[in-house]
Amino acid sequence: MRWTKRKQMLESLLCDSLQGRIQINRVVYRQSHDQPSRLTITFDKNEIFATDNISYEREAYRLGNHMERSEEMPSLDERYRFMMDELSETESLIYQHRMEEANNKVEETLHQRGLYADYTIYDFFNYNQLSIQEAMNNRSEVIRAYAMFDRRLGMRKLQNIDLHQEQPLVQKFSSIRKNAENL
Repeated sequence: MRWTKRKQMLESLLCDSLQGRIQINRVVYRQSHDQPSRLTITFDKNEIFATDNISYEREAYRLGNHMERSEEMPSLDERYRFMMDELSETESLIYQHRMEEANNKVEETLHQRGLYADYTIYDFFNYNQLSIQEAMNNRSEVIRAYAMFDRRLGMRKLQNIDLHQEQPLVQKFSSIRKNAENL
């Protein structure tokens, strides 16, 4: 499906108070290697959310190097030995577990800082196929955040949502919706 059609479907689900005030834009740099892209969501022409593969990867690399120096991530020697199949089966499982934990920590830290890669939000492009309940309980914080703007989310439910344990992005989108609805 073409981006313009997806954009139209996503924006058609916005509540009345946000219609025309929220815009979703996407740029794909086709002349660049791997065609990196950028997606933005703006509110009254001010950017409130963005994905940017280049910034995300640069920060992930920097944070990974920092974690490697602090021994939270396997060292370069361990990674080389793993790639060369020089680790025993037990060492290999330990290595894989440590790398998975480190990668999850890097991703979580970057999301807390408001940095997202475009490839981390592919599920968002199919948002219109989710019920409001599925969207609000989705594992993706971007989908949960966008659900705050959804017209299917009623006023009573919006007022009663407990967001204390929720990601900052979801809290931010909820605040925008509540202000737009004068709640």
